[in-house]
Amino acid sequence: MIEIEANGGDDSIHTMTNINQDLWQLNTFTDYTNGTYEYTITTNDSHGYTTSESGTFEMFIDLITKIKTLKDNYDINEFVNLSNVSMINNTGYTNTSVYLLMKIQFYNTSNSWIDQATIIDDTQPRILNSGEVLALDAIWNNISWSTSLNTSGFGAYRIYSAVTDENNLVLRNKNGSNIISNYNFTLISDTTPPSYTNIKTNPPIA
Repeated sequence: MIEIEANGGDDSIHTMTNINQDLWQLNTFTDYTNGTYEYTITTNDSHGYTTSESGTFEMFIDLITKIKTLKDNYDINEFVNLSNVSMINNTGYTNTSVYLLMKIQFYNTSNSWIDQATIIDDTQPRILNSGEVLALDAIWNNISWSTSLNTSGFGAYRIYSAVTDENNLVLRNKNGSNIISNYNFTLISDTTPPSYTNIKTNPPIA
């Protein structure tokens, strides 16, 4: 049995699993934020003897995320897809579960980014173990966003991607940075008239 106190908060008691002889582990501990935790491990043997040991451990997440669209400029009736460099990489030592929040945003005349459409808003967590990579292009491109759905007109847009908890609060890395990435693109209007050369008539004009 292990008792864990989270950052000066309430204690929680968990049952540990025997892995091999004297090796025990806690398989699941989900109610955590970045920080240092105090623990007390208590053991009992068949004779009724009880021993305990206390200490501290640190638990942090360390995720690298980036996104990039396939193009920087889009016309009407095109899908805005992500390139294969778009990903979340768990470079830390802690297995974690994440929720994705991915939006299309428009840069308005007040110099603010406003939501145009929410494309992905997870209701179930995605498990991302230490050393694993989550390919965002494979997730986004199955749904994508058509520029024909815009309600703000031509101009500057971006894809906003955030890693959140179940309450849509943006997670932070060990260094305190929010786990967010953005990439800008432009919705353009093709107003250039067509040009023609070497026009011939049949029969030829005298």
